[in-house]
Amino acid sequence: MRALALCALALLGACATPRELCEADALRELRVIDALASDTEATLARGYGLEREPVSVWRMRPCPRRGKDGRIYSGFCQVREVEMRTRPAAVDLAAERRKLAGLKEKRTELARRAARDLAICRKTYPEVQRQNP
Repeated sequence: MRALALCALALLGACATPRELCEADALRELRVIDALASDTEATLARGYGLEREPVSVWRMRPCPRRGKDGRIYSGFCQVREVEMRTRPAAVDLAAERRKLAGLKEKRTELARRAARDLAICRKTYPEVQRQNP
């Protein structure tokens, strides 16, 4: 599933104009900071954090088996898989508040830089006006 999503993004990225690629690059760090701030705000609102941990589970999956006569038969096998589960975790809420304040401060700095970089993108790659036939 993840590979399919990455392939779809790669195809969409191939269709982007140079200006769109430049703008996406200019906004990348700002989006990361926004996502981190959003996660921290959610943690503060809940009052606890969330941790992801790997858990080993056994599942029955269809698998081909070769019979004594040499023919291949359909059967089931037990397969061990690892899945990620989320569980509550204690956090230092004061530290989370400090982290959020730092992220907001960093966001202000990155927003100025992103605005400057977006202006450069617009100047370097102006929009092409299409004329209707």
